[in-house]
Amino acid sequence: MIGIISDAHGNLKGFLRGIEILKSLGAKSFYFLGDALGYIPNTDLIDELILAKNKMKFVRGNHEDIILSGKTNSRKESVYKHKIIRNALNQKQLSFINSWPNHINEVIQGKKILFVHGGPLDFTYQYVFPDSELNDNNLNFDLIFMGHTHLPFLREKDNKIYVNVGSCGLPRDSGEFGSCALLDPSNFRISILRFSIKEFNNEIAENLNKEIDESVIKLFSRKCPKIIGDFIT
Repeated sequence: MIGIISDAHGNLKGFLRGIEILKSLGAKSFYFLGDALGYIPNTDLIDELILAKNKMKFVRGNHEDIILSGKTNSRKESVYKHKIIRNALNQKQLSFINSWPNHINEVIQGKKILFVHGGPLDFTYQYVFPDSELNDNNLNFDLIFMGHTHLPFLREKDNKIYVNVGSCGLPRDSGEFGSCALLDPSNFRISILRFSIKEFNNEIAENLNKEIDESVIKLFSRKCPKIIGDFIT
């Protein structure tokens, strides 16, 4: 069983809850699809990922890419917190993040699988939403796992399966339910899993209220009438 998780954005406990659930369902290996950082100015998750590197593969997200390049957007800095995060990272953490590729190609049980943060046309920055056009007929993959939008979905088009695993730390449908995905390579069953991160959101809002932009705090309490995935308690 393979666990896929993405977009923690400094929510360490949300990430750990997702990993805990994936392990409880049989996951032995993992893929992290980027954006460990951004929005929530906390770098502790990088140390956790370093500890997990023997069982986990990593893809660079757009926030890591911007932080490493130093090309921060001054208009969005109050929300992204890239400069604060960059200054908080030590050399070991920076070197580790810099080692992440922008995509991973795998062949599992004869299936060609692409793991990216963004999408198949731009591995780091493409947004693929639940209602996006999927006209990538020339792609030589059977299965594509993505993050970036914080909106999970599973769709099939032209004999390809597209999976957005959503966000374990800052979901954009319902703010209290993180998400991740589980792949069973024996039959290629894919499950999108949802789990409560409400207690962690409340803790972050209480302890880091002055360090997080108000728009991010509002995401914690966002509601959505239709939530994709299987709820795990």
